[in-house]
Amino acid sequence: MARRILWCFLVIVLTFGSGFAKDVKKPKPVKFKALKPLTEKDIRKANKKALEAHSGKSIQKANEKILRQQAKAIKEANRKAVKANKALQKAHAKAIRDAERKAKAEAAERKVP
Repeated sequence: MARRILWCFLVIVLTFGSGFAKDVKKPKPVKFKALKPLTEKDIRKANKKALEAHSGKSIQKANEKILRQQAKAIKEANRKAVKANKALQKAHAKAIRDAERKAKAEAAERKVP
């Protein structure tokens, strides 16, 4: 009787034991892809779909989507313009500082001799 219990125990351990001993793997982090910017072709395609729509709700939905896309494009363009404007202001300030330094250096050279 004891041998049967041992044999049963051994069979159970050999059958299921290997599953308990495995390491738990951590899931890999998900890499998100950046969305592609909309092109004129995409906007034309959306407008065409809106014109082919039959229900008022789908037309309204398409119009809202177009407005969101346009607002996003305007916001992005404004962000880029602000960035370019800041760079221009920075370059102008640097040019003024360099000119002042150069003028001071020339004035110092004139006084030395």
